[in-house]
Amino acid sequence: GTLVGAIQGRESWDVRPLFLTQGKMFIIRFSDPALFSQICRLEDLSGLLTRVDAQRNISTAARAGVAGEQLWMRRVFFDETLADFLPGREKDLAVSKDILKQMLIGEISRLHQSGIVHGHICPSNIAVMQGLSCIFDFGFLSASPTYSASDLAPEIQGGGFASKASDIFGLGLVLRALGGQNQPTHITEMLERMMASDPANRPIINEVMDLFSPDFLIRQRVKARETSIPQGVVQPQQEAYRIQSTS
Repeated sequence: GTLVGAIQGRESWDVRPLFLTQGKMFIIRFSDPALFSQICRLEDLSGLLTRVDAQRNISTAARAGVAGEQLWMRRVFFDETLADFLPGREKDLAVSKDILKQMLIGEISRLHQSGIVHGHICPSNIAVMQGLSCIFDFGFLSASPTYSASDLAPEIQGGGFASKASDIFGLGLVLRALGGQNQPTHITEMLERMMASDPANRPIINEVMDLFSPDFLIRQRVKARETSIPQGVVQPQQEAYRIQSTS
C-alpha cells in the first residue's frame, strides 16, 4: 500500500500510519513497547491477536502480527464511529437503531463462538459501513498498561484482561445508549444484569440475543397463555384437529 499519513495518539509512541491499498484506507495500531515487560499480559494480547488474524471474515479486514518489540494490528480506517452519532444524530445512521442492536448482538455472538473477545465495547470502537456493524481494535485497551477509560468494565479497570463478561458489560452500555429513555421493563432489567459490577452476575450473549429478538414478547405471551390453561382442558383448535384426525 501507499503511506498517505498518520494519526498521533495520546502517547508519544502511539503513531498510527494510514495506508491506501486497492482503493481502501487502512490504519495500523501498535502496542505500548512497555508491554513486553509484562509477560502475562503480553501473552494474553498476543494470543487474542493471533485469533483475530486467523478470522478472515471479520468485517474490518483485521490482520495482526509482531514488529520488533511491539504487537500491531491493521484494520479498515473509519471516518466516523458510532460515538459521532450518539446522542443526537441517530437518524443519520445507515441502519435503524433496532437493526443495529441486532447486528451488534449477532456480531459479538459470532466473535465469542470463535474465541475472540474485545474488552472495550463502546461507541468509539464501533462503526457502520455499507449497512454492516463493524467492531474494531480488539484488545487494545490492554495494549497500553497505562490505558484507562470511564466506560470500562470494573474488572478491566482493576487490571484484568478482556473477557466475554467484559464484552457483555460494554454491550449493555451501547444498547442502553441506543435505546434511549423509557425502555420496556424486560429490556431495562436485562441491561442492569449486563452492567452488573460482578462479572459472574452478567448474562451470556445467547441470553441477550434471545431477549432482544423481535419475537421475544410474542413467545412470552404464548408461553404465558399455555401455562395458564388448566391441565386436561382441550382448546378449540386442538378439538378441531382431534375431530379431523378421527374422521
